[in-house]
Amino acid sequence: MLCSLSKVKGTFYKLRPVGSVLVNKVTETDIKKIILVMCQTYNISRDDLLGNRRLAELVFPRHVAIYFLRENLKLSFPRIAKIMKKKDHTTIFHAYNKIKYLIKSEKISLNHM
Repeated sequence: MLCSLSKVKGTFYKLRPVGSVLVNKVTETDIKKIILVMCQTYNISRDDLLGNRRLAELVFPRHVAIYFLRENLKLSFPRIAKIMKKKDHTTIFHAYNKIKYLIKSEKISLNHM
């Protein structure tokens, strides 16, 4: 099940389900769905999500999108870098690990409704 992180006051976030994506065969539609859900959830444009601006309100949703592309679609870091219009996959690796750490350290929690 695809989940979305929603910001709660301060630095605590909750994951909430927003639909499902088949993992067997990744299509362009699956990728676009995750991008669209992130844009709708965080009320940002696709250009902002895939852009280079480093505002906190854009960086966090970008990192979450990277996390879901990796976890839900099992995409490689280089492929996610290409989708997110980044030159280097190490940026993607860092973003993925950051969200993974926040989940493990309970700064964000899984909330399956």
